[in-house]
Amino acid sequence: MPRTEELLSAEISSAPSPSHYMLANLALIRVRMRRAALAMEVAEESLRVQPSPIGYIAMAVALLGQGNREGALCGFDLAFHDCELHNNRLILLLKLILMFESGGQEEAISRIEHLVTRAKDDNDDEATYLYTQGSASHDAEIRM
Repeated sequence: MPRTEELLSAEISSAPSPSHYMLANLALIRVRMRRAALAMEVAEESLRVQPSPIGYIAMAVALLGQGNREGALCGFDLAFHDCELHNNRLILLLKLILMFESGGQEEAISRIEHLVTRAKDDNDDEATYLYTQGSASHDAEIRM
């Protein structure tokens, strides 16, 4: 991971105008390296360059890394505002995973179960598959 951070940082530094995608990816890498404060700075820079779902997701993950669960959930809410309609389901599932991982297991499971039921009622096979995969990930964790 340090080498990836180094290469991406060099790419960003050498660019006349760094891409918001590169900045958001650097923020995510830094969170993974447990450098949440630096990640937050880069996520904010990404959003200054161009508000985007990936920028808000990077900000949300950085906030969670700093222990700010409510701020992280708000970050995901902002990601919905700037995303394409077809990306809503994926962002919603990522938000539910964040809820689960940050101590809101019962709430996240309940929401996923509601989404699976709704998708089945709407005969939406794609959404049913996506939400069922989210639910299956939880079930696999319990068995471990």
